Amino acid sequence: MSDKKPNKIISNIYDVFEPFYGLLRIFGFVVFTVSSAEENRCEVRRANWLYLTVSSSVLLGVFILNLNINFFTFRMQSDIVMTMTRYILLMGILVVMETTIANRFLQPYLWKLLRNLYYFDKMMMTVNAPVDHPLHRRWVIRASIGVCILCLLFGAFNVGTISAVSLDIRLGFFAASSYNVITFAFTLYISHFIMILTKIRMRFCMINKCFKSNFATNDLHKLVSSSSPGSRQIIETLTKLHDCLNDSVGMANGYFALPMLITLSCVFANIVVTVFTVYKMLVKDHTYEDFWSGIVYGIDCGFYVFFLVVVVAISSDLTYQGKYTAVLVHKAISRNEDASIAEKLKSWSLQLLHRQPIVTCGLFSYDWTLFYSVTIALALRDSCF
Repeated sequence: MSDKKPNKIISNIYDVFEPFYGLLRIFGFVVFTVSSAEENRCEVRRANWLYLTVSSSVLLGVFILNLNINFFTFRMQSDIVMTMTRYILLMGILVVMETTIANRFLQPYLWKLLRNLYYFDKMMMTVNAPVDHPLHRRWVIRASIGVCILCLLFGAFNVGTISAVSLDIRLGFFAASSYNVITFAFTLYISHFIMILTKIRMRFCMINKCFKSNFATNDLHKLVSSSSPGSRQIIETLTKLHDCLNDSVGMANGYFALPMLITLSCVFANIVVTVFTVYKMLVKDHTYEDFWSGIVYGIDCGFYVFFLVVVVAISSDLTYQGKYTAVLVHKAISRNEDASIAEKLKSWSLQLLHRQPIVTCGLFSYDWTLFYSVTIALALRDSCF
């Protein structure tokens, strides 16, 4: 009789994120181990501190070495290309180091956020709407594998093209490898942000679905006639859950605000300079190497813009789902014939009026207005150029 080890039971948000947080610990972005859910504490192991020390040391060493790179050995006659190359490498490494250090002090926000989602899932079971954690874990694993494959392909492209435009192949390989470290760290960090937003958005959708299934707000001719204590209890529970998710959005803003602000500022600068670089390569005299340098910058910029668009899209839909709850509640109020339920819904409506989920870094919100503003600014600068 074989002693086969039983499969691990995936039962909470900690189990869902556990595979991805293994990747984040490589860069020191997370220094605690996602476990001990019932004990209400985060476990910080010595191995986590080892990852943090090693990653910070490697980044510092790469930064010092890149300070001494003579970029004039690259076959680039454009000053803006050489300046941008040094800017991307040095500022990118500093951003990763700053993010690693800042995350160490912002860990309580992330832990409280996970705790909030953990209690949300437990309360959802009381209204017969359990979260499918095994399915979510499978999606997290697939996303983690996809991110790693994407970074490997992107890294191989950068190594090949940057080495090709360098007079010194070893120098080009080192510069490309440094850039790949920055790209991999950026991709992991912003993927973490996207996953957190996706999980919060999905839970807002669950609240709306649960409310619609218990209160027929889509049927214009059907009133909410139930006056049972169970109906009032469902409204009270959903009210608390919606407030819990608003708290989760605030914690996500607190944890990701500063690092994301600095990261996206560098992405915006990259977009602006890339547009000018590609424009110069296309309309002015340029060498073969300068042309391919412009192509490399264009593809790299498209890589970063893709993740920026994903963040904006998910953040906008998260805000929409949070506000859509108010629409459902108002419909239920107008079609309700029970005074006690109507009062519960009106109280919830006031809460929804004052608390709306908005993903922000403190200076601007991540919505389509931001995307349109950047696009218009680039168009105006390009016309002036």
